[in-house]
Amino acid sequence: MHNEIKLLKSEIKRLGKALSKVSPSLDILLKRRGFKVYKKEPSEDLLLPEKKYINIFYKKLKKYSFRLFLRDVIKHQNFFTIDKVARYATKEITSQYIDFLLKANLTESTAKGYRLMIRK
Repeated sequence: MHNEIKLLKSEIKRLGKALSKVSPSLDILLKRRGFKVYKKEPSEDLLLPEKKYINIFYKKLKKYSFRLFLRDVIKHQNFFTIDKVARYATKEITSQYIDFLLKANLTESTAKGYRLMIRK
């Protein structure tokens, strides 16, 4: 059984390489359809914490409530309160999520709430 899995994995890898040689890149496919790529992989647009918090961040992303919380944080990125982003988790859990974002330097406190940090 283990050998079969190993063989299947190597075959998938080989087929992937073969397909990449005969298939055009995404940029070319989009260009053929009249689209223009203005930005490619703009890392400044990503909501990622500092490296030391990245593993914890990925673990939190496994929770649906955290992903919904992040969606609301992004929606209200210039100003949000616990009440605005606690629709899918308790206020206690939402407070823990906000504390994590503060520690990971993704948000900052304001006079009346929080906002996403501006990347420089």
